[in-house]
Amino acid sequence: MRLATDGQNDLEKELYILPCELGVEETIKRLVSILEEKQFPVYHVYNHAEEVAGEGVTLRPVQAVVFGLLSARAKALEQEPSLAAVLPLRIAVWEDAQGKVWLGFSRVSLLAERFSKAQAELAGHMQNLMENIAHRASKTASARHEEMIKNLE
Repeated sequence: MRLATDGQNDLEKELYILPCELGVEETIKRLVSILEEKQFPVYHVYNHAEEVAGEGVTLRPVQAVVFGLLSARAKALEQEPSLAAVLPLRIAVWEDAQGKVWLGFSRVSLLAERFSKAQAELAGHMQNLMENIAHRASKTASARHEEMIKNLE
């Protein structure tokens, strides 16, 4: 997948990025709804564009949702305190200069290099979970329905 980030392809290695079918606000609402459905506490939704407007800066829409299970975070931090630099989890949604909306998050799987085998498996499960949430949030209901039908064929 090519990113609309002025050729910063290294970013593609560090972030899992998907195009969105909805606008930033609608995608954020879907994302929060999906997280709540899965019983993941949403700690905060940052609306960066709104927050920096008071500084006289105008940004295209860009928001981030911070979430996670406290019990899972506690276990991870107990074993590897440096993970505090990346936990709790977050997913960002932004609009690029062409008006295209993207959803992205840090690849949890890259952290697995620092883990034991058991922790690496957990990181793999976390990556899969994040990808599933991201795919659901980035698509409209009709697109998800069509995809499910296609997968059944």
